[in-house]
Amino acid sequence: MASEISTAGAHQDLRRRVAELERELGESHRREAASAEVLEVISRSTFNLQAVLDGLIESAVRLTGAEMGLIYRQDGDFYRAAAIYGASPEFIEVVKRNPIPPGRASATGRAVLERRVIHIQDVVADAEYTWAGREGAEVRTILAVPMLRDGAVIGVIVTRRTRVQPFTDKQIDLLTTFANHAVIAIENTRLFEEVQTRTRELAEALEQQTATAEILGVISRSPTDAQPVFDIIGERAEKLCDAQVSVVTKVDGELIQLASLHGVAQEGVELVRRAFPMPRSAETVTARTVRTCVVVHVPDVLVDPKYEQKDTAKAGGYRGCLGVPMVREGQVIGAIFVARAQPGLFPTIKSNSLKPSPTRPSSPSRTRGCSKPSRQANASCRNPWNTRPQ
Repeated sequence: MASEISTAGAHQDLRRRVAELERELGESHRREAASAEVLEVISRSTFNLQAVLDGLIESAVRLTGAEMGLIYRQDGDFYRAAAIYGASPEFIEVVKRNPIPPGRASATGRAVLERRVIHIQDVVADAEYTWAGREGAEVRTILAVPMLRDGAVIGVIVTRRTRVQPFTDKQIDLLTTFANHAVIAIENTRLFEEVQTRTRELAEALEQQTATAEILGVISRSPTDAQPVFDIIGERAEKLCDAQVSVVTKVDGELIQLASLHGVAQEGVELVRRAFPMPRSAETVTARTVRTCVVVHVPDVLVDPKYEQKDTAKAGGYRGCLGVPMVREGQVIGAIFVARAQPGLFPTIKSNSLKPSPTRPSSPSRTRGCSKPSRQANASCRNPWNTRPQ
């Protein structure tokens, strides 16, 4: 009888042990599957970091048995939530209003400060924990893992429980793995954006070189006629700046003469032509450019109180405008004007794009330098395309 009882007990222990092993094996499979899923998302979503972080924190919360999770990213001296899962709208507002600095007042701040895993088993018993988010949602147990890149903390991944229940070593290891995945995703996105930026820069440089070659080609084919040169300069400037209108002018003493006109709406062509010859004292983008010898950038000429030719702009179909002086040996000899139908600043003043090749007026022109130039104006006359927008 005693032997039968002993055998039955051994069988129960064996079944219990098998059940535990099966449960651990199942958890291991789920962790591996989640990790593989995150890595797959990372590989597919180089250009969509937010989707990766959202999926990552959701998996982290689910597999660590937490109720809520957050991924913080560095923003200067603070860490702001980049992805949140399982939080109420009220708590999300608290998080947005309270970016976290390094320090002892929060689990995230401690993870940044100490660059190691922070496990607060009960925040109520932790006198140092005073972060504002404690009032925004019930929390008792917190696990925070720093996201390290080359020794620097670029973020923190956090999971939270509303009950006192410490995380297991396996759960801590799992969250550490997710932190590493987050670093990979952020780094991949950064590298991808760098490549994209470099590619755009190279494409712009090639476009500028092509435009310059076209202008030089026209110059070589028109040794006695400047008009084709002015025309190609205006068209290339318009294209390189993603503009719809271009006007090239040349200075003739106190007057500014029209050299080339391109892209103006048909009903506005005659109005634009009648504006020339234009006095240097006029309140237009071109006259300001010539008069000040600096780049002039006007987001919307229709709301500029000093702009004199609003009717011409309306008829010509332009609002956002940019003017760049053409300077030779410290003398303003003309200006390039480009404009868009929409109001707003040009995203990038492509300085080199608007730098014209050396040209000559179709007839000898009387030019002037900058009147009583300031230090900034002097610098702009030497290289006006490197000035800041005025």
